[in-house]
Parts: sequence; structure tokens; C-alpha cells
Amino acid sequence: MDQPNLLPLILIIMGSCFRVESLSPCSENQFLQHDGICCEFCPIGTFMLKRCQVRGSNPLCAPCEMGKSYMDNQNHNMTKCRQCSVCDPETEVEERECTLENNRQCVCREGFHRNENKCVMEESTARKIYFPSNKSPSWWISSPMLIAFVLLALCTLFWGKY
Repeated sequence: MDQPNLLPLILIIMGSCFRVESLSPCSENQFLQHDGICCEFCPIGTFMLKRCQVRGSNPLCAPCEMGKSYMDNQNHNMTKCRQCSVCDPETEVEERECTLENNRQCVCREGFHRNENKCVMEESTARKIYFPSNKSPSWWISSPMLIAFVLLALCTLFWGKY
């Protein structure tokens, strides 16, 4: 009877007993620049205008523009803020405004639903708009013009050949 190979299980157990230390000399809220200097991340709502110049210095971070741009995470490689989304006035309404830390959130207007990244008209709404006064497709039967046309055709057919 063959014994199962226990080597993978032993390695997993041994690996969980030892904590692997980070090789970076920087603290958790810092990143290592290419010149070997540990530099702090720019906080949420800002972007990095200028990196750290010497050890122990902080980066120059600039704020995003309220209502126009935002940054939703700490960063060290963003040279500008992200542009705020714009709601389509025809199909969307603003649910949450754009702040320094969050993008604008748009939701579909009543009668529309989201399909991929756009709001499209719901099928039932499209049918309502197509037929006048939200009447059923049989509205044309009561149309006076159609009735007159049918009567004229019948009269011509039965009563007269000019």
C-alpha cells in the first residue's frame, strides 16, 4: 500500500509558521522611489505634484478640483486627478455629486434601464411613446379619415364605374 505524498502538506504547515517580512525599507504608508528614498503616498482627494526630494521629506500633493475631478485612492504615480463623470441629461439623473474623493454617480431616469454603460429606454416605454395618447395599437380603427376612405372605396366598388 502506497503512502500519500505528505511533502506539500508539510511545506504548507511550515510556511504558515513563519512570517515573511517585506523586503521594502519603507513603512506601510510609503513607497520606494527609484532613487531609494521612501516617500509617503498622496492622500485620497489629492494627486502628486512633486515627489520627495530628500530622505525624510514629504511629497508635494495638490488637491483635486471640487465637482470637476477626484482621486479615490492613495497614489504616488498620478500626475493629475481623474475627471468626474457627467450625467446624460436625457437619460440620467445625479444620485451622488462628485467630491474630491468620489466620482459622480448617475442613475437612469424613470422609463430607462442600464445596458452596459448607458441608460436605454425600456421596451414598454418605447411602445407607449410610439402610439399616440398611450392608446393601444387598435387606435387607428376609430380614425375618421380611415373610415371615410373605406366608405369611399366601398361606394366606388359597388356603385359606380365612372
